[in-house]
Amino acid sequence: MNNLIKINTDNMVDGRSLHEFLQMETRYNDWFPRMVEYGFVEGVDFYSKMSKTLAAGGRPSINHDLTISMAKEICMLQRNERGKQARLYFIECEEKLKSEAARAIAIQDAKNDIQMDKARASLANARAKQAKLLLEIADRAQVEMYRSIIIAKATNLLAGENLLPMPKSEQQRSRHGLAYFCRMVGKPETWASQMGKELLKAGIEKKPGENGEYIETTAKGGGKQVQGFEWFDDYLTPIVTRMFTHAPESEI
Repeated sequence: MNNLIKINTDNMVDGRSLHEFLQMETRYNDWFPRMVEYGFVEGVDFYSKMSKTLAAGGRPSINHDLTISMAKEICMLQRNERGKQARLYFIECEEKLKSEAARAIAIQDAKNDIQMDKARASLANARAKQAKLLLEIADRAQVEMYRSIIIAKATNLLAGENLLPMPKSEQQRSRHGLAYFCRMVGKPETWASQMGKELLKAGIEKKPGENGEYIETTAKGGGKQVQGFEWFDDYLTPIVTRMFTHAPESEI
């Protein structure tokens, strides 16, 4: 029953082809309007079009594209053997289309699963690299609290969930001088002056009350009181970590 009646690439049935197969004695231009009176709607069940002009000349004639569902109903209305044969043909076409659609969906689902597996593997690989870098930073850190925080971050990153709670400092906003932050990133305390210069170059300025506080301290080698600046840990820690250990910003 293959190609019994013309069906185009949009799975629409050619009206004149159906009329011809059913061997209707009535002219197509009279027959089709009568079929439409059974409740079919243009733009939903069928679409009007003009057929191509014949090579011998003459005016183009009106034709229609019918949904397979409409074509089946028209075949049932004919109440004859040709109508029955055409209806079975359209049922066969529908089953084939459903099968092809199901196969296409299955293929697409398989492709989506492969893409998801690749995405998960890529994410796991990225997390592993970031966690490795964090653990390397933790190995260089000389401040125990900071080391514990970094290890917890690395562990949670690999797990994809918060397995370890973040260690909490005793004070909400503890503060330290630059020597403390030098030790944190694995540099000698004597590098504090250079760190201060690098921070200034990066536009990190001292802002009392916002990112630290000025304090009175005793100068080295004497009893003279001098004013120093201590930075809030929660402000400067991620900055120096990013600048001087090249850790991933989103993970610190």
